[in-house]
Amino acid sequence: MLQKPGRAPAVWASLARVRLYPYLTLFHDYNCLLRDLKLENLLIDKKGHIKIADFGISKILKKEKITGICGTIYYMALEVSQFFVKVRILRDHMGSQL
Repeated sequence: MLQKPGRAPAVWASLARVRLYPYLTLFHDYNCLLRDLKLENLLIDKKGHIKIADFGISKILKKEKITGICGTIYYMALEVSQFFVKVRILRDHMGSQL
């Protein structure tokens, strides 16, 4: 494993994907929406086992629709982050009228 900050070997990405898939499938089976899944929230131990951290804004879905935007803006698709910025500008400009 990495002893100091730097780039991990490319093979780690493939290994992480294979090891992460069962967890994501399990969350899907339980209707759990991970709303802030990013590399910083994946912990890898010395044996290569993955742990998922930071479930702070996760949500168990029932029948309701999710309409809000949340998560780390740097990891959002460009069109989502642009929409988010426009909404914030409108809200700041219009105040409570929006």
